[in-house]
Amino acid sequence: MPEELPLSKSTNFSVPISTWSEISQEEAQALYHQGFPIMLYGEHTWEHPQGAHETWRPNRNICIIIYGDEYIQPEVTSGIEYALCCLDTKRGAFSNGPWRAWFPSDTTTVLDGIADSSITFLTWEGFLGGK
Repeated sequence: MPEELPLSKSTNFSVPISTWSEISQEEAQALYHQGFPIMLYGEHTWEHPQGAHETWRPNRNICIIIYGDEYIQPEVTSGIEYALCCLDTKRGAFSNGPWRAWFPSDTTTVLDGIADSSITFLTWEGFLGGK
């Protein structure tokens, strides 16, 4: 997730998802207070209600320009949004749009036991010495 800092302070931090391990909410709270980064993950399933207005989509002419043919893509009627929030005492908190839309903005309430049951808590094994 991109960080908005002045160029002189900006750093990239990339950790493969396979190196993160699921932990309990209590472990997440303890590790975060010890200075370890914590990843919060949630999924939100959505579906357009029956009879809802269709969203705008390109007509035949625009389809030719975009896709190279005049096939009109079917409208997506359901899906899953993946919400992520990274909490790091050294780098700050970072979250994507779905996280900000569906979960509390005050992440301390998430760590203090008022978490939505659909939130998964993860920590990076590299910080724990391969836990």
